[in-house]
Amino acid sequence: MKPDPKLVNKGAQTVVSGGAGMPQAKRVSTRALTKAGWVAGDLHIPGAVRVADYLNRKHDFLTLTDVFTEGQDDSMPYLALQWHAVFLIVCPYDKEPLAAEEFGTLEHHKISCLTAVGSVSGLMATRPGVRLSDRLAHHRMFLTVTDCSYRVRDPFSHEVFEETHPFVFLNTDKIIGIAEEEPPE
Repeated sequence: MKPDPKLVNKGAQTVVSGGAGMPQAKRVSTRALTKAGWVAGDLHIPGAVRVADYLNRKHDFLTLTDVFTEGQDDSMPYLALQWHAVFLIVCPYDKEPLAAEEFGTLEHHKISCLTAVGSVSGLMATRPGVRLSDRLAHHRMFLTVTDCSYRVRDPFSHEVFEETHPFVFLNTDKIIGIAEEEPPE
């Protein structure tokens, strides 16, 4: 099933001028599956900060602009989205968000996650020798899952979406269970 065209990502990212005395920011188009269905909009992130790092900063709300939600015909200029209400976030990038040159050698764990809206499978990176359980015990907020596929039910429309993406950000609070399909090599 195809998502509503309003809720499909509009593009990767755009650099936004910070204005007088303000740092440059990038506007990143995102699509988030929430308790109220899909929400599409632009995150405004400081230019030098990765999306994963921004999502995992301590804040109660994610600020979105140019927002579309299910059941609405027009966009909203602004929405403060409570991160606890988000199951997963999709961004339209083509590259892996964790660069090995930044973090040294990484091990990739093949995982499957069960959430209240469906399943998410893919790879989760850790430093060598770090067990999956240790990584999850010390990680809160959003987990980066690369080479991702998911089958989820939209809580608003009850439609089932099966998609694959280079990566998604999965809210660790929404993981009911997680399994490692194969140990890292």
